Amino acid sequence: MMTTAFAPATALPGTTVTVGSAAPARHHRPQGQHMSTVDPPSPTSPPSTSRPWFRRRGPLLATAAGVALALTATVVVIDHRMSSDLATAQDAWDSASTDLRAAVDDADELLAEISDQDMELDTSDLDAALVDAGDLLGTAVQTTSSRQARTRALHERATTATAIQSEVEEAASSLRTNYQERQLARVTADQSTALQNLRTQLESARTLLADSEGRVLDDANRIVLADAITTAEQAIEDAPTATGIEHGPAIEALTGHIDALSAAAGALSSAVEAVTADVAAWQAEQDRIAAEASTPESSESGDRPRHPTPGADRNPSGPTSTPPPAADPPADTTGDGGWVVEEETDLTACVDEHGNAWWC
Repeated sequence: MMTTAFAPATALPGTTVTVGSAAPARHHRPQGQHMSTVDPPSPTSPPSTSRPWFRRRGPLLATAAGVALALTATVVVIDHRMSSDLATAQDAWDSASTDLRAAVDDADELLAEISDQDMELDTSDLDAALVDAGDLLGTAVQTTSSRQARTRALHERATTATAIQSEVEEAASSLRTNYQERQLARVTADQSTALQNLRTQLESARTLLADSEGRVLDDANRIVLADAITTAEQAIEDAPTATGIEHGPAIEALTGHIDALSAAAGALSSAVEAVTADVAAWQAEQDRIAAEASTPESSESGDRPRHPTPGADRNPSGPTSTPPPAADPPADTTGDGGWVVEEETDLTACVDEHGNAWWC
């Protein structure tokens, strides 16, 4: 007996398979019996997972969907990586350009300081590096280009900025060394001059302090002068040296010492001026006292008595006496017999008890 059935996985639409214990028989249609068949699906009918054709194409569709998802994920990853690379390149350029601008600012300050000091130095290397820096910082990356192109351009600009920064810093360092050597020589000379001037001023101040002792009305300014002398002596002793230290700290130390010397010299000059004025005031007072001591009293400074008239009787009740004439009586110069009265500064009028007067 033969049995006819559909194969569950390998049967094709519209075919039959004979299964039995004997070998497969040739297909034939027995008389009076119809074969069981499966109608093929309509091209317009929707697929159904229960149909065999979909089960056969399912793995292919799944594979295609997986490939599409993988491609989508790959595109997303690539896009993210491109954005990340662009952001990294932008950060590198921002950092390099910031450092370059800082180096340019330092170089500009150095050039301005050298110009203020009127020093003739070779600045050609630094000037050329600053021109390159200005050209790079003055241009921008084209934002209309692709992300890959912008990323490459930003990386190249960052590398160039780093190289130019090194050129600027090296040129500025060399120029700064030359400038500091010149400046150190100038400051050293200024310090030497200030020291010499203060020493000379100090000697004069010491002499004045010694000579003014007891010759002032008040010692307050002499005390100030003594303190100023002590300060000046200490400023001279505190002179630093530029040997064995870097140019920058040496210049700073010498400049500070010059300021201290100038302050000490100013205080010393003011104190010397005040004591000199006190000595002059004291001397004027001494001159006034001496002048007053050499001037006679008012009672002694009046007019001496005039020469008595010859033959004049000063006391009618007493005897008449005529004082003796002077050793060299004055001549008659009036023409009418009168006498010229002269004051004798080396004679004194004497009067007796009768009122008679004479020169004695």
